[in-house]
Amino acid sequence: MKPVMSLGDWPTNAHMIADVAKLGYLDGRVLDLTYGLGRFWTQHRPAHLITNDPERPADHHVDAANLRDLVTEFGRDSFDSVVFDPPYKLAGTATPSTESMIDAAYGVNQYRSAATVTELLRSGVRNSSYLVKPGGHVLVKCQDQVVSGNVVWQTYGLVNWLTEYWNTPNTKHRLDLIADFKFPSYRPQPAGRSQLNARRNYSTLLVFRRNSK
Repeated sequence: MKPVMSLGDWPTNAHMIADVAKLGYLDGRVLDLTYGLGRFWTQHRPAHLITNDPERPADHHVDAANLRDLVTEFGRDSFDSVVFDPPYKLAGTATPSTESMIDAAYGVNQYRSAATVTELLRSGVRNSSYLVKPGGHVLVKCQDQVVSGNVVWQTYGLVNWLTEYWNTPNTKHRLDLIADFKFPSYRPQPAGRSQLNARRNYSTLLVFRRNSK
């Protein structure tokens, strides 16, 4: 069997997810909080996959409020794994293009502040920690990005927040980072703009394990 790599040459997210599943991170009862059109699951579909809302046309309708409601709907400690792939892109494209059509399909063609996206990521991780069983896994997709010449560190920001502000040793729902996967992607340098930072040509799938105590 071909070894699973942290940085792969996967053609789609679904191929990455199929590799992630080989490591046991998607066993048992799996909840996809942001199912959308189900693109994650075209190469591997867990036998017990539960979706937040299978009729939802796209995952950009997910917000912090309805994430809290899901804990009440499904109950705490209900899943072996929880998957959260929110609309993490920070800025929409300004002119019609192939890229902007793709952005529209994922609901990320409208401007949202870094603070808004950060709160969505935190809310998703916080509520996932309640939904997943002790010893279970939470998988979160995000991406470090360059916005207006500055790097917004979504990955480090999320991990540091867990560690410093919420993830104390005595927290019953503590999440520990155990793996990450880099999915290659490409967004060209905007025309007419000077490049100040290296382009972030990958997104990241973070894998956490919930405290089993």
